[in-house]
Amino acid sequence: MAMPFVPTKGSLSGSSGDLASEDGFPGLKNLEERLSQVRARRVSSEPVESSDAASDESAKKMLALAYRIGTEMVAALIIGVGGGIAIDSWLGTRPWGLIIMFFLGAGSAVSNIYRSINGIGYAIGYRKISGNDEKRQNGSEPSDGRGGGSES
Repeated sequence: MAMPFVPTKGSLSGSSGDLASEDGFPGLKNLEERLSQVRARRVSSEPVESSDAASDESAKKMLALAYRIGTEMVAALIIGVGGGIAIDSWLGTRPWGLIIMFFLGAGSAVSNIYRSINGIGYAIGYRKISGNDEKRQNGSEPSDGRGGGSES
């Protein structure tokens, strides 16, 4: 079995003397000085401004999306489990209604999260909201002829 190498003062000193000298490790002599210099520079430097309007707005949007995802997951599971318990007590099929409704609630939660992350609206067909849909929401007719409106 090989013995691990344990450095001693004499084993590291060489002709160049770059690793060690009679006093030990010269690189460690000024360590406290260098650390205090770095700490002084860190304290004296001004803090970085991270409150740009764009990055702050982006952080708020991401936080809102995270809260929405959590709410969608919890709400769908509560409704699924609650419905499963109600079905089980009504039909006497314990625990099958709970199990089936739990998985339906979980599937619904994943579907809602997928739609909210991809920006898919709740319109018929689960497609992204286009410019024409925004016009319909504002009360004007669509310009492409879809939906029975007249073209302008």
